[in-house]
Amino acid sequence: MPSLTKPRAAAIWVGIFFMSVIFTACPEATDMPATLKLTDDAVWLFPGEQGSINYAATASGGGKTAVTVDVEDPDIIEVKDYLNGVIALKGLRAGGTVITVTNNSDASLSETICVTVSNFFPEAGKIDAHIDGELVIAFDNEPLLATGGSIRIHDRVSGSLVDEIRFEDETQTTLGTSNNVINVGSQLARVDGNRVYITPHFGKLRYDGEYYVVIPPGAITAELNGSAFNGIDDGETWWFAIRAAPVLNEPVPITVDRAWNSRTDFRSVYGAMSAVADRGGDWIINVTPGIYTELVRYVGRSNITVNGTGGEPFGRDVVIQWTNNQQLDGGASGATHRRASFY
Repeated sequence: MPSLTKPRAAAIWVGIFFMSVIFTACPEATDMPATLKLTDDAVWLFPGEQGSINYAATASGGGKTAVTVDVEDPDIIEVKDYLNGVIALKGLRAGGTVITVTNNSDASLSETICVTVSNFFPEAGKIDAHIDGELVIAFDNEPLLATGGSIRIHDRVSGSLVDEIRFEDETQTTLGTSNNVINVGSQLARVDGNRVYITPHFGKLRYDGEYYVVIPPGAITAELNGSAFNGIDDGETWWFAIRAAPVLNEPVPITVDRAWNSRTDFRSVYGAMSAVADRGGDWIINVTPGIYTELVRYVGRSNITVNGTGGEPFGRDVVIQWTNNQQLDGGASGATHRRASFY
């Protein structure tokens, strides 16, 4: 006979709970007001350079609508088109103007964009320039740098020489007290397309200082605004003032963006790192996507994390590049400490 198993008692627990739900009336679509938003209220371009600002415009009820874009001075900047949420722009000649963007479904909704077009970065007379990053001149054609040439930066108040950037056989003195003089060759004045990029020596410019740039005749061969460039020998053609030092407080991240109209704490990674190197603690530096051509050598008390803020894995859309190798920094004892681009 088959064996019989005594059935087991089953214990069942029933939980009862009460839930309170509050229902909030959602607005009817027809109650939603028209809107207009821009990604920025300023744009900075070189003559011939193209740029863009994004917009989002909705009609009453929430549907998308078109916009109208008007330029105060169309000789300074060209609005190429403004479709699908993008206002496409092109710098024409040096100057400043205003672009007005208006929601077509509600003319009371308008936003303005301040425009700066210049051959010089920072532009002449800028009063809140960053202390770090490169100075730039945009010519009509590809410029030629003269052998033995240089560019000089003077204090605007006293007229004294602050820095001289030679076109070759240059060095940079970085953080630290040993192995910190790096041979950089001709990289402090470099040509890319029709532009000359100039990197001042670290630590030469000061917060709240005013400076002007002098370029001797013959140092750069090129055309500027339709005429042969004959240098800059006065204190007014290209002067600028450095803004006050940014307020940096741990653990608030430090921000870096090399864009022409950057509003971040710094325009270079090295500028951000050197600012907190001796303060100690843990710091985060958030870097906007872009190509940063700069020497970075870090020595200090602080622990620093550098983050790319773009969407690419591993920060691939943030590129820090510089040439440094055995040929530039080889031979001397300890020279291996001076060869890294990012040390």
